[in-house]
Amino acid sequence: MSAQEQGATPEEAPKATTSLWDTLSAAEPEAEAQQYEDAAVSEAEEDMGDVPPWLATRWRDLPEESMGEIWAWLRGWVDWLVVAHRIPQDEIPACWFRHQDIVEELWAAAGAEAQAWEATTPTMMPMTAWHFHLRMMRDRLKGWAKECVANKGHVPARSYVPGWGPGTLPVDEADWAAHLAEVRDVQPVDAEPEDGIAMWRMCATDESGTVVRSEAVEIGTAARLSPVKILGPARRGTSSEGSILLGATVEAGGGAIGSTWWESSVDGGSTWETAPGSEVRRGPDESVAGDDDDEDEG
Repeated sequence: MSAQEQGATPEEAPKATTSLWDTLSAAEPEAEAQQYEDAAVSEAEEDMGDVPPWLATRWRDLPEESMGEIWAWLRGWVDWLVVAHRIPQDEIPACWFRHQDIVEELWAAAGAEAQAWEATTPTMMPMTAWHFHLRMMRDRLKGWAKECVANKGHVPARSYVPGWGPGTLPVDEADWAAHLAEVRDVQPVDAEPEDGIAMWRMCATDESGTVVRSEAVEIGTAARLSPVKILGPARRGTSSEGSILLGATVEAGGGAIGSTWWESSVDGGSTWETAPGSEVRRGPDESVAGDDDDEDEG
């Protein structure tokens, strides 16, 4: 070893050789890596930029200050729709913008068409969510403005109630106010009162404290809400033996039916005879007339 090498200080000692990886990582990049952009995605984003931000807003909630721009955009879209799909005037008349109902349909259709095409890859949405419903919208619109089409010009809607606009419901405001002030209440009651019949009614007071009471209603199985009533007999066809079949319905009302039978008269109703075998016991405690006589004869 030479004298010069023996006298070398630690600081002057040769440095260790670095690796190729350290050299590459320490090197300054000549230029920033260019970010990759998908041309299809970029084109789709540009197309979506043409969709107005207010297209997804309900027509009645659109900002008034933007209505000029909105009407212009919708006019262009409707003009395209009519030409592209060959839509006749009996579906979309030339005065469509004068008809609120047609405007609402077209505005909703414009939103549906934009949403159906917002995907960046081929899908079934345009066919199922746009063209399918377009056909149904056209069917709905047909005839909505038939007067305008027949007149070859707009015919304003008429109002048949003085002071009310066309199509506006002539609501009775006093009746509406009374409806809002109504109170409904439900009271559970015993279906089988101990005394057989119970009477219930509802009570209320007005603003001055005057008590108002409803009509009473009877509750209980023994309550006779209405008398037994027979709905007149009528011909119900014929039997296999050729006899005429008569039918009738007995309404029990609030009580119970004891028994039923049929009578006939051949002298204009002066006298009546019970038809043999027609009497039927309906109630559990009722006895058929004539049973006792039969037992006595036995």
